[in-house]
Amino acid sequence: MSEIQGTVVVPLTRGYHAIIDEADAELVLQYKWCVTGKNGNCYATHSFAKKMIGLHRFLAGADSTSRVTFVNGNTFDCRRTNLRVSPKCSPRKSGTWKRKDRVNETTGYRGVYKTLPRYVALVVDRGTRYFVGSFKTAEEAALAYDKKVTELYGDNAVLNFQKDSDQD
Repeated sequence: MSEIQGTVVVPLTRGYHAIIDEADAELVLQYKWCVTGKNGNCYATHSFAKKMIGLHRFLAGADSTSRVTFVNGNTFDCRRTNLRVSPKCSPRKSGTWKRKDRVNETTGYRGVYKTLPRYVALVVDRGTRYFVGSFKTAEEAALAYDKKVTELYGDNAVLNFQKDSDQD
């Protein structure tokens, strides 16, 4: 049924497919799921009593005040191990939950900027700028950035250097 053992592929509209856990198949497959969104921001949704609910929210049991994110970033991977529910928090200034974390093209790291002759680590959170420090190398600045965003976002932090959970 699916290439990944213990999962089921859910057919969606527009030729898309979502992945769910085998245990959720009976609950999910009784509904017709469609794709909502465009430009890479697509989600599997269904209309319940004229209200669109995302498959990820449906499976996580999250209401509209909770934030549901995808651990691997794939919005069609709705396995429970890939869904992370965060408690209610205020939306960003732009009115969206998403952080536009971009890698700096000059340094190759998020939140790290070149100021001759050093590198500066800077985190912007809800319009507040946190100057982390200035460093001799881009790598040192990136590590300091990672420490600060982990402090601010916890497990939801988008890091320059991924934590390797397999190491002791």
